[in-house]
Amino acid sequence: MSGFKKFVHILFSILLILFSLVMFFTVFNFGQVSYNLRELMMNEVCFYILAVIGALILLGALIIMFKAILSDNLSDFLISKDKDGEVMISTDALENTVKSTVNKFNDVRTSNVNVRVNNSNEPYMNCDVEVGVRDMSNVGGLGENIKNDIKTNLETLTGYKVKDITVKFLDLAKSTNKRVV
Repeated sequence: MSGFKKFVHILFSILLILFSLVMFFTVFNFGQVSYNLRELMMNEVCFYILAVIGALILLGALIIMFKAILSDNLSDFLISKDKDGEVMISTDALENTVKSTVNKFNDVRTSNVNVRVNNSNEPYMNCDVEVGVRDMSNVGGLGENIKNDIKTNLETLTGYKVKDITVKFLDLAKSTNKRVV
């Protein structure tokens, strides 16, 4: 988690706790604290400030809830099972393996990698790779070498079959709107 994201989460948590305490003391009678908060709430400006803070906290809570609902699920992992248990390999790990495999070739830049896994009775993977090259004269042979190396490395890593690999070449010598890193 980045430092800024961590800061926002901590700030949101503190605001949520403070807002909850203010609402708790406003609703229930706790002597002088409740009296002071009610007096503060009678002021129109403070009321609107608390209403806006409450709405922002509610919006933040909804965003966090939807983020949790839509987060990574088991379809983003290749599940390897044997008699000793199971190992879950994330698609990020598989994609990083593909990127490091492609980057071993000279004058080649990996632009985009997408690995899809299917956890059926016999799990398998499909892979799409966009590769930037400067010399487009020998892309046929280069494509086959890249496919073979990707297939070998993924099958060695996971122990499962790679069903399909698609390699798309981007010409770095020509001006394209795609950014190749």
